[in-house]
Amino acid sequence: MLDETVKNIFSYKLNYIIIPLIIFLIIFSFIRSYQASFVHDESFTYLFFVQKSLSSILSFEHPSANNHLLNTIFAKFFNNVFGSSELSLRFPNFLAHIGYIVFSLLLIKNVNKKIMLPAFVILNFNHKYSPSACCGDSNTSQ
Repeated sequence: MLDETVKNIFSYKLNYIIIPLIIFLIIFSFIRSYQASFVHDESFTYLFFVQKSLSSILSFEHPSANNHLLNTIFAKFFNNVFGSSELSLRFPNFLAHIGYIVFSLLLIKNVNKKIMLPAFVILNFNHKYSPSACCGDSNTSQ
């Protein structure tokens, strides 16, 4: 079933535009994840949660609105596997961005082909900092 859905998504000639947009989004997100400096929230998460034990993270020993459970757990995992760097700590967000792209494609697969491209663009580029939203760069000048 999923194989058929993927074939339907990639069988339309409009995909000569959408596929390069997907590639651009993924490459841009990876580069931003690698090059952008940490912002306050990311530093706070690393200093106060990622370095704690897993049981401390799961028990909300130190409750904070900044402790996003899945992000913190995956950041801790990638920090343990790849070491402490901006890329390793942002990798869960990068993977989530790829998942968002995939599910946005699945969401628009049944819409009229005439609005498929605008729907994809709205879902994936309609953010103040997009496509860098995966990196949390909230210090971008207005």
